[in-house]
Amino acid sequence: MRRWLVLLQIVAALASVPAVANAQIDLHDCEIERSNRFYSFGSDSTNRMTFFGGGARFRCRDGTRIAADSVAQFQASGVIDFITNVRYTDAENRLTAGFVRYMETQQSAIAQGNVVLTDLSTGSVIKAPVMNYYRATQQRPQALIQITSGRPHAVLVSIARSDSTKRDTTTIDADQMDLYGRSRFNGRGNVDLVRGDLHGTGQNASWDKDGGNLRFWGNGRLETPDYTLTGDTVHGTTDDAEQLTELTASPHGKLASTDVDVEAPRIRILFADGEVSRLIAVGEKPDPDAIAEGAALSGLASAISRDFRLVADSIDALAPGQVLERVTAVGRAWGERLGNDLANATIPAIASRDWMKGDTVITTFVDGPPAPDDTTGTPTREVERVVAIGVTARASSIYRVQDKDHPDADPGVNYMLAQRIVVNMKDGAVATVDAAGNVEGTYLQPGRARASQPGNRPEGQHR
Repeated sequence: MRRWLVLLQIVAALASVPAVANAQIDLHDCEIERSNRFYSFGSDSTNRMTFFGGGARFRCRDGTRIAADSVAQFQASGVIDFITNVRYTDAENRLTAGFVRYMETQQSAIAQGNVVLTDLSTGSVIKAPVMNYYRATQQRPQALIQITSGRPHAVLVSIARSDSTKRDTTTIDADQMDLYGRSRFNGRGNVDLVRGDLHGTGQNASWDKDGGNLRFWGNGRLETPDYTLTGDTVHGTTDDAEQLTELTASPHGKLASTDVDVEAPRIRILFADGEVSRLIAVGEKPDPDAIAEGAALSGLASAISRDFRLVADSIDALAPGQVLERVTAVGRAWGERLGNDLANATIPAIASRDWMKGDTVITTFVDGPPAPDDTTGTPTREVERVVAIGVTARASSIYRVQDKDHPDADPGVNYMLAQRIVVNMKDGAVATVDAAGNVEGTYLQPGRARASQPGNRPEGQHR
């Protein structure tokens, strides 16, 4: 806020005030409209103390008005105190406070006591018990408002860079705040920010309107009606229309949404026209020794939908128009179907779910029936096809085959190895399976077991 206080205008004026001659005294750029009491102490201008009491009012040539119950100016130190019921108004700002001290040498001011600062050009309002102001100087290109206690509250109205008629409101609460000019904000301590339908929290936060950057760190969290993104740091970028273009969460990134939940050391979300269009989840670099020793895999990326889970070194999800279309898992990729577990004495744990494994696993989605608790009839996204591709080793899969003649019996279990395995789903169940490239397999029927080649499958289950 560029002209938070134009007290500089009256510094020279107050320093040269002679004895009060009448109700209107010309103070260079400002004049006294009212003061019931006036005192001046000191033998010369260098150590003079000047006091106005009984309700002092100043009016400057540019329209600025300043009022306080009393005003004291100390010439030697360059300090002016505005005491009790302070009101300051210029063409752009209005300030009210219980006390304001202006320090000419430091080019700064302190306001105390129910401080309310209003930007008249935008409608932005900042409230705090104590507020420090530092004027823009050669060493400090932007004016700085600093609030270090009292959990200030700010309502910042932003005018879009690309359209001056478009205004967005951002509400911020924090233990401490720094505001630089009209475009940059830093918050410290339990920051809570609301901007439209976006809600962000973190131990710290920063917002640079001109640079198009929004950041929360220290348990960063960003919520919208469609998703929640968390991480140690959540960072967003915006375009000239102040729409999100990208979000990242790292480390310990987590995304919760209607269609898919994602966890990874690093999550990156890309936007098109303000809507999610792509998501990239990246795991930690694998340890070759750990892989060779068969150690438990850690630091991978995972994506879970209503009926399917993917785990891999990295996951790339395409969602044009914010509709999940395809998910590609690369590196140590594992995909499994959820919601149809079978764990009993006749089914080993490894076959309790249908799963696929490969260097790459690609899953495509289509519209499915609405969720049971959905009253709007909005379709969910369900798995249409899963493709596992082996490069360093053959892809592998297990899927269950239900005997149509004995629907109540445990299903058969089909284990397969191939360079490429394609599973087509229908109504949430395996419909057909295609395999190519060095194919091997075993089919286990409940109550009996026999080894077979992939061609010897119950009719309709494998092509």
